[in-house]
Amino acid sequence: GALGIDYKGRLVGAERTCSDPGGKPDQCHEDAKLEVLSPTREVLASKFGDKPFWRMGEVVLDSKGGAYFSDDSGTYFVNAAKAVSLVADKTVRTNGMMLSRDEKTLYLTNGKTVVAFDVQPDGTTKNQRDFATLPANGDGMCIDAEGRLYVTAGDAGIEVIGPDGKHVGLIPLPRSASSVAFSGPNKKVLYAKGRS
Repeated sequence: GALGIDYKGRLVGAERTCSDPGGKPDQCHEDAKLEVLSPTREVLASKFGDKPFWRMGEVVLDSKGGAYFSDDSGTYFVNAAKAVSLVADKTVRTNGMMLSRDEKTLYLTNGKTVVAFDVQPDGTTKNQRDFATLPANGDGMCIDAEGRLYVTAGDAGIEVIGPDGKHVGLIPLPRSASSVAFSGPNKKVLYAKGRS
């Protein structure tokens, strides 16, 4: 579903297993899990309460060893001690998520809306609110050094939203994109993964 590198240099993955649509989910008997893939393997989260995860999507890592991740049943947070808490139930259908640079706000796409949550010192969240409106369903998301969000939003391209939630601009693309990320020297290059 997604990969991230945390402050310790660990590669963390949200593993969907065989639950992807178009596959054979009725034959899938392996639960999804959030796990460290490198340099060693370690499961961070495989269930919430007694319910196993099914189809994980996104993952965002904080600087305290915690991770926010999505599953078909909702959006969750797992802290460094592997305690899992609910951020939002499945009424928030996130396809993209990002932490603000100061890690005080968590942003999630929810259809044509970006919602925001206040992040508490222990990583849990509160105060869900609408933050911005998109012209199409939001998908991938990233953030720049100034706190502007870049959200893939259908055929229009990449919507740029300021830290105040206001529309800053649109980066048109020749075809719709599902993921977006900054990379390169000083993270000055914006990459978008185009859909086929």
